[in-house]
Amino acid sequence: MTIFSIIMAATWLIAGVCVLMVGIKAGQGTLAKNKLIGIRTPELLASEEAWFKGHKAASPYLKISSVPLFIGGIICLFADDDLIGWVSIPVVVLLTIMILISSKKAHSSIK
Repeated sequence: MTIFSIIMAATWLIAGVCVLMVGIKAGQGTLAKNKLIGIRTPELLASEEAWFKGHKAASPYLKISSVPLFIGGIICLFADDDLIGWVSIPVVVLLTIMILISSKKAHSSIK
């Protein structure tokens, strides 16, 4: 375990916690409309009702989005420095796909 693997593991794990917390707060209906966090599309920002309804629908997918981050963080603890980049690619791809799916679910719920 090197300092690089520790930094990457901490980065992925902290990001996973942040994404999970957004998913939990969205599901509880406590994710207030803001300028930084959440699915920030014109449709969801149009009203408070759209914001809460869309995020509630996207909540399960947002929570699942944290899983690749946690897995990537754990793998980084045990992987050689040469493999960490290869671990990061599927983590980012899976995260992006899950976020896009959650955005689509949010939009379909407000239509």
